[in-house]
Amino acid sequence: MKKALSIFLLFTILVLSACSNTTIQQKSEKDGNEPTETELSWLEILEVNSQENYSAQNFFETYSQYIDQFTSTKAKNMANEMYNKVVQHLITSKDHKRLYFLYTEGFINHKEVLSKDLVKNVNQIVADVKKEEDAKKEKIKSILSIIDNGNFDSLHSYTDDTLEKETLDSLLSYGYAIEELQKNGETNHFFDLLLSINPMYQGEKNKEIAAFVTKYVALDEWKEKYIVRVNNKIMNQEYKADQVKNIPLEIGMSKQEVIHSAWGKPRQIKIFPTEQGVSEQWVYSDIKHLTFDNNELTGWQE
Repeated sequence: MKKALSIFLLFTILVLSACSNTTIQQKSEKDGNEPTETELSWLEILEVNSQENYSAQNFFETYSQYIDQFTSTKAKNMANEMYNKVVQHLITSKDHKRLYFLYTEGFINHKEVLSKDLVKNVNQIVADVKKEEDAKKEKIKSILSIIDNGNFDSLHSYTDDTLEKETLDSLLSYGYAIEELQKNGETNHFFDLLLSINPMYQGEKNKEIAAFVTKYVALDEWKEKYIVRVNNKIMNQEYKADQVKNIPLEIGMSKQEVIHSAWGKPRQIKIFPTEQGVSEQWVYSDIKHLTFDNNELTGWQE
């Protein structure tokens, strides 16, 4: 009897121990997988920063700040999904230069959490943009070489649509300023050329260019007057655009002139052959239309 009781007690202890271990294991798994309140708050911050209208750089910085502090597997997975989402958005929005910058500057430094397809796409984009950037650097070196050699005739005929306009304009103005200084000295035109150079230019020989400009113009004055020039240029462009929109219709106008007038492009074009050639009716609404005969405006109704 005692032996049977001992066996029963031993069996009971083993069962209770097993149940206890299972409960502890389940609790441990739950604790390891479910995000804590703090982790949920971190995930909320990441979610906000992952939105399309927020800075991707902010997201990657925040991710790097929190990711190693997560203890919950579920929280880490959620953060990693957001990481993939932000990178995917940079790719689908074709913001390749931004992606290249974030990658080369070390902001995208957790490639291990990206899907294989994203890693492949990122590597390809980075390689393509690097190739473009290297080509631009070579072109900039070529322009500076022309300037250094004093080959100003080549400089005046230089054109390139792959370089950023501000970069190209700054380099050309730098070369033209050197030419003007050598030929005519410190003229008003020389100073105008200096002030056409972007003080924020950070490309090849940027320190040398800045030293050249500040030899004749104080840095603060350079920055201030450059901003004024840019703002005036923008205002002038806006003014011209407004002036174009306010051009009234006149008999004899060409189609292009009408398009650039307040009427703009039509909703529909109807073409009618005539004895004199071709007549076109440009329809803007049920009652608003104009007529071209042989490509010249001959009348309108509004």
